[in-house]
Amino acid sequence: VPTEVPTLEQAVREALPGTIVLLARGTHTLSSPLVIGKQVRIKGEGSPSECQLLCSGGCGIMVDRGGYALISALTIHHVRASRGAEPGEMAPTGMACAVRVSGAGSRLLLDHCEVRADGVGVAATDDSRLDLQFTRVHDCKAHAVCVQSNAKACVEECCLESNAGSGIHADGATLEARRNTVCHNQHSGVQLLGRCCGSIKYNKMYENRRKNVALSRVPWWARGSIKVHSNMR
Repeated sequence: VPTEVPTLEQAVREALPGTIVLLARGTHTLSSPLVIGKQVRIKGEGSPSECQLLCSGGCGIMVDRGGYALISALTIHHVRASRGAEPGEMAPTGMACAVRVSGAGSRLLLDHCEVRADGVGVAATDDSRLDLQFTRVHDCKAHAVCVQSNAKACVEECCLESNAGSGIHADGATLEARRNTVCHNQHSGVQLLGRCCGSIKYNKMYENRRKNVALSRVPWWARGSIKVHSNMR
């Protein structure tokens, strides 16, 4: 794209499962949400700063039930005219976000990307799977990463900074967060609500407006389900 196929939407629509879609250097625009319901890889040419994807509306990229998307070497910039969320607000499924994976059997992997959003940066809901590695999510108007409704997420070697919400917001989900830098967020570094499980370890967290790790509405009998240790301030 755009040499052989003019738009990313057309490339994904016509791609066979397992296809690699290569975006040429420059700026690409999504005129509507890109829905992915198959196995596909989207790769930017060069570094993330050399290949940008501009999207607007409620959501930029949506990986739906049964979809498996690997997105790498790309800057995703989501812009929405209406409001995203107040700092620290919950991120319901329909809220504005740059990238979202939703539904049982669906999976999203973001690798060496950069994300900015007028809402949540990256969201995983409804039994889906999110893997985020070597990715920077910053200056979002809500949370950088939101995981909820029995979704599973592994966030590793990422930088989550200067967001209006939390670096990671987890509600009733499984979260593995390792070796990340989480700083300068207007809410918490990691915010845990409800019954969550997993681990938060070896992260560098500092100068978040509230707490580096905050627990809310977590029942006492579930607090041992997520391990928090060896994090640096």
